[in-house]
Amino acid sequence: MEKEAQWALSANGLHSILDESSSQSPPELLDKARPLVDVLMAAFNAEKTIRQALESVFDQDYRYFRFIIVDDGSTDGTADVIRDFRNQRQPILLIRQQHSGLVATLNEGLRYLSAPFTARIDADDYSFPRRFSDQVNFLQGNSSYVAVSSALYEIDQDGRLNGRVFRVDDLNVTHDFFAHPASEPYLPNSLLMIRTNVIKSLGYRHVHHAEDSDLCWRAQRFGRLAILSDLHGCYRIHTASVSGANVVEGRIQAVFSQLAALSARRVVERRPDLDFNPAALGEARAARDLDSIMAAFESRLTAREYAYLRSASAMKLVELSSFRPYALEASDIILLLDVVDPRSMSSGRERRLVRSMMYRCIRKFIRNAQIRTKLWFAYKYPWKMARAFIFRGRPP
Repeated sequence: MEKEAQWALSANGLHSILDESSSQSPPELLDKARPLVDVLMAAFNAEKTIRQALESVFDQDYRYFRFIIVDDGSTDGTADVIRDFRNQRQPILLIRQQHSGLVATLNEGLRYLSAPFTARIDADDYSFPRRFSDQVNFLQGNSSYVAVSSALYEIDQDGRLNGRVFRVDDLNVTHDFFAHPASEPYLPNSLLMIRTNVIKSLGYRHVHHAEDSDLCWRAQRFGRLAILSDLHGCYRIHTASVSGANVVEGRIQAVFSQLAALSARRVVERRPDLDFNPAALGEARAARDLDSIMAAFESRLTAREYAYLRSASAMKLVELSSFRPYALEASDIILLLDVVDPRSMSSGRERRLVRSMMYRCIRKFIRNAQIRTKLWFAYKYPWKMARAFIFRGRPP
């Protein structure tokens, strides 16, 4: 316990259960040319994937790191896999706690950070050997940047490449919190490296299914964000992930992601920030439809903000449904047609993009709907239905 307390540097008043002592002392910070990196992982029932994630960390060509894992009350063999690595004399600090959810788990792990840089990795993803060294070199050589991530391959839940690659053309991460939906300053968090003083001062908030993008919105207050073009790892896509499990979770993600953008806008305008209550998740899951989820926030927003939330959230749900397994329901489509007006958007490019997304979504909905719904939709929205099929989802 003494070793762990010295390593953690913030062990006073701990409420979680520290696992048995690490089998090896953590590496020492040798000099500024090779700064120490704290690697932070949150794990929950990750027995099937965590071994590959652990191997990828210890295969890094950059050896000056400490590995901190917070096990969020796993009921499978996750902790046993981690202990097996420690028995092979791999330095790991394992913190075990009762199941509290991702945000609480990550915030618990932040209490143990003290190195100049923090690298995030998820228990179901993995990094290539040069990730740490390339990202450390970038942050050391670019003091105006506070966080960096990298291009990545997508893999399916069985670890097979699905043919998709996440890569951006520009190094600098940009944003637009007026777009429909908001263009987020997103860094893939499975490959995130961030200055430790920044992530400790910010922490994670209960922006459900969008806590990563919310962190990026707020990190911009401290400096610039970047995505390296180098492919530094793989991100696993789960067909049964919580945020992609059904349309209810999709609605929650859509709303909270746009609330994060409104929060960032408020900070820029020097107005009081939004408060994200952990209990809001339960309220959102109990709501009947997308409009009901948003209605819970109406009293906390200005009329202009609420109008934006409705339009942007409807478009975000359309965007999410394009690569998620769930289908939108009639209430989602009706709200989309009622609140989204491409003609009101200032950018011609945004107008074309929104029209295209709307038409594709309507066409997909009609094709999958029952005959009664098709007839009702044709009666209520004849021109919208015609456009969706005549233009094949493309703007006129």
